[in-house]
Amino acid sequence: MKLILLLTLFITFSTNSFADKKTLETVVTCEQHADSDQWTQIGIVIDNDEPGFKALVVNHNYDDMSSKLVFNDHVVEAISDDNQSYYYENITNTFWLTVTDNIGEFSLLMDGPNSMWQNNMDCFRNSKITFDQN
Repeated sequence: MKLILLLTLFITFSTNSFADKKTLETVVTCEQHADSDQWTQIGIVIDNDEPGFKALVVNHNYDDMSSKLVFNDHVVEAISDDNQSYYYENITNTFWLTVTDNIGEFSLLMDGPNSMWQNNMDCFRNSKITFDQN
């Protein structure tokens, strides 16, 4: 009986751990300080469907090893006159990300209690973002 239970646990863990993941190269990646088992990551990637960029927002959960893509939309980029700040926004103004000196602040308006806002994010140029593909 213990063997069956252990085998079941192993299969469950393996299925979650080896879920299909997709990794994309980013122009900018910003990460929330990971003080807990759940954290948010934003990636700005080149949009292959139309000129410009796409913003991806991924919620990571270390408890179940998931990385869920919760937002994926076309954004435009604006650069400050001194080239120190970069600003990304979608056409409906529900998403924006500002990056200055590798520090990011972002907002995402969604239905119900799912909206997000985060400041003091660590941002990196030319990085990667990975999420579950399902």
